Amino acid sequence: MDRLLDLVVRLGREFSRRGMREECRRLRLYYLALEHGLCAGKNRIEVAWDEDLVVEWLRILQVPPHHGHYPARPSTLCARCEHRPGTVVTKLVFPGGARMECLQCGARWIRID
Repeated sequence: MDRLLDLVVRLGREFSRRGMREECRRLRLYYLALEHGLCAGKNRIEVAWDEDLVVEWLRILQVPPHHGHYPARPSTLCARCEHRPGTVVTKLVFPGGARMECLQCGARWIRID
Protein backbone atom coordinates (compact mmCIF):
# COMPACT_ATOMS: atom_id res chain seq x y z
CA MET A 1 0.00 0.00 0.00
CA ASP A 2 2.87 2.40 0.78
CA ARG A 3 4.14 1.95 -2.77
CA LEU A 4 0.76 2.97 -4.21
CA LEU A 5 0.54 5.99 -1.88
CA ASP A 6 3.99 7.07 -3.06
CA LEU A 7 2.89 6.76 -6.69
CA VAL A 8 -0.22 8.83 -5.98
CA VAL A 9 1.92 11.54 -4.37
CA ARG A 10 4.25 11.58 -7.38
CA LEU A 11 1.30 11.84 -9.76
CA GLY A 12 -0.20 14.62 -7.66
CA ARG A 13 3.01 16.62 -7.87
CA GLU A 14 3.01 16.23 -11.65
CA PHE A 15 -0.66 17.26 -11.90
CA SER A 16 0.12 20.30 -9.75
CA ARG A 17 3.20 21.21 -11.81
CA ARG A 18 1.07 21.15 -14.95
CA GLY A 19 -1.75 23.20 -13.40
CA MET A 20 -4.24 20.32 -13.52
CA ARG A 21 -6.32 21.49 -10.55
CA GLU A 22 -9.38 19.28 -11.02
CA GLU A 23 -7.25 16.16 -11.35
CA CYS A 24 -5.35 17.17 -8.18
CA ARG A 25 -8.61 17.57 -6.28
CA ARG A 26 -9.89 14.13 -7.30
CA LEU A 27 -6.50 12.52 -6.65
CA ARG A 28 -6.49 13.98 -3.11
CA LEU A 29 -9.82 12.29 -2.46
CA TYR A 30 -8.40 9.01 -3.78
CA TYR A 31 -5.32 9.40 -1.57
CA LEU A 32 -7.51 9.91 1.53
CA ALA A 33 -9.59 6.86 0.66
CA LEU A 34 -6.45 4.75 0.22
CA GLU A 35 -4.90 6.07 3.42
CA HIS A 36 -8.02 5.20 5.44
CA GLY A 37 -8.63 1.78 3.87
CA LEU A 38 -11.85 2.79 2.11
CA CYS A 39 -11.09 1.29 -1.30
CA ALA A 40 -12.42 -2.00 -2.63
CA GLY A 41 -10.63 -4.62 -4.74
CA LYS A 42 -7.74 -3.33 -6.86
CA ASN A 43 -7.85 -0.18 -4.69
CA ARG A 44 -10.90 1.12 -6.50
CA ILE A 45 -13.20 3.84 -5.22
CA GLU A 46 -16.35 5.22 -6.79
CA VAL A 47 -17.98 8.24 -5.21
CA ALA A 48 -20.99 9.99 -6.65
CA TRP A 49 -22.48 12.00 -3.79
CA ASP A 50 -24.08 15.40 -4.02
CA GLU A 51 -26.46 17.56 -1.99
CA ASP A 52 -29.55 16.10 -3.68
CA LEU A 53 -28.49 12.56 -2.75
CA VAL A 54 -27.92 13.58 0.87
CA VAL A 55 -31.43 15.07 1.06
CA GLU A 56 -32.96 12.03 -0.65
CA TRP A 57 -31.37 9.67 1.89
CA LEU A 58 -32.63 11.87 4.74
CA ARG A 59 -36.13 11.55 3.25
CA ILE A 60 -35.84 7.80 2.75
CA LEU A 61 -34.54 7.18 6.27
CA GLN A 62 -37.20 9.52 7.70
CA VAL A 63 -34.72 11.83 9.46
CA PRO A 64 -36.36 15.05 10.75
CA PRO A 65 -37.19 17.47 9.28
CA HIS A 66 -37.52 15.22 6.20
CA HIS A 67 -39.53 12.48 7.95
CA GLY A 68 -42.84 13.36 6.27
CA HIS A 69 -41.68 13.47 2.66
CA TYR A 70 -42.54 9.85 1.82
CA PRO A 71 -45.48 8.08 3.43
CA ALA A 72 -44.31 5.08 5.45
CA ARG A 73 -46.39 1.88 5.36
CA PRO A 74 -45.82 -1.86 5.70
CA SER A 75 -47.43 -2.67 2.33
CA THR A 76 -45.89 -3.29 -1.07
CA LEU A 77 -49.24 -2.46 -2.68
CA CYS A 78 -49.78 1.03 -4.05
CA ALA A 79 -52.37 2.92 -1.97
CA ARG A 80 -53.70 4.62 -5.13
CA CYS A 81 -53.77 1.52 -7.36
CA GLU A 82 -54.66 -1.24 -4.84
CA HIS A 83 -57.81 -2.29 -6.67
CA ARG A 84 -56.44 -2.28 -10.19
CA PRO A 85 -53.34 -3.84 -11.72
CA GLY A 86 -50.23 -1.74 -11.17
CA THR A 87 -46.57 -2.30 -11.41
CA VAL A 88 -44.81 -1.68 -8.11
CA VAL A 89 -41.03 -1.79 -8.04
CA THR A 90 -38.51 -1.68 -5.24
CA LYS A 91 -36.22 1.26 -6.01
CA LEU A 92 -33.76 0.62 -3.17
CA VAL A 93 -33.45 -1.46 -0.03
CA PHE A 94 -32.03 -0.39 3.32
CA PRO A 95 -31.97 -2.01 6.77
CA GLY A 96 -35.56 -1.86 8.03
CA GLY A 97 -37.32 -1.14 4.75
CA ALA A 98 -37.30 -0.12 1.12
CA ARG A 99 -38.33 2.76 -1.12
CA MET A 100 -41.16 1.63 -3.36
CA GLU A 101 -42.54 3.19 -6.54
CA CYS A 102 -45.67 2.50 -8.56
CA LEU A 103 -44.89 2.66 -12.27
CA GLN A 104 -48.57 3.07 -13.09
CA CYS A 105 -49.36 6.22 -11.08
CA GLY A 106 -45.91 7.38 -9.93
CA ALA A 107 -46.62 7.10 -6.20
CA ARG A 108 -43.58 6.68 -3.94
CA TRP A 109 -43.49 5.45 -0.38
CA ILE A 110 -41.31 3.82 2.21
CA ARG A 111 -42.11 0.19 3.02
CA ILE A 112 -41.32 -0.43 6.66
CA ASP A 113 -40.31 -4.00 7.49
